[in-house]
Amino acid sequence: VKQAALAGMGLLLMALLASRDYGASGRYAGVIYWTSVGLLLVVAIFFRNEETKGAARWIPLPLGFKLQPSEFGKVAIILTLSH
Repeated sequence: VKQAALAGMGLLLMALLASRDYGASGRYAGVIYWTSVGLLLVVAIFFRNEETKGAARWIPLPLGFKLQPSEFGKVAIILTLSH
């Protein structure tokens, strides 16, 4: 059930991103970059003790989901450097 929910959310996000003009994403490069830096700082400061398999790199979300900001950071760095 959890994998089906995540697959559905992924398909919705894919459809949303595919319908947008990727050329306009350069305007938001700074916002996306600083948001990802902020999320990484949130993990480093507030969720230091929340370890999963010995690593503190997740933000716990409701319904048992977890967010890994480093994945957004990878995309943010690529977008920022290409801009």
